[in-house]
Amino acid sequence: MFDEHQEGDEIHVELAEQAPGIEQSLNLDMTFRKLNGDFGYVISTFYNRIDYY
Repeated sequence: MFDEHQEGDEIHVELAEQAPGIEQSLNLDMTFRKLNGDFGYVISTFYNRIDYY
């Protein structure tokens, strides 16, 4: 992580004193397939949650 501050016309970027958090993710992917002879279908859904990205 970085801290940004301005002094007059200059912008300074420095490393933050606080360490960044560890990236965490939660992922769920579900698929349902149905085949019947020459006919079939697929239903899919997903959920993604990412923290501290």
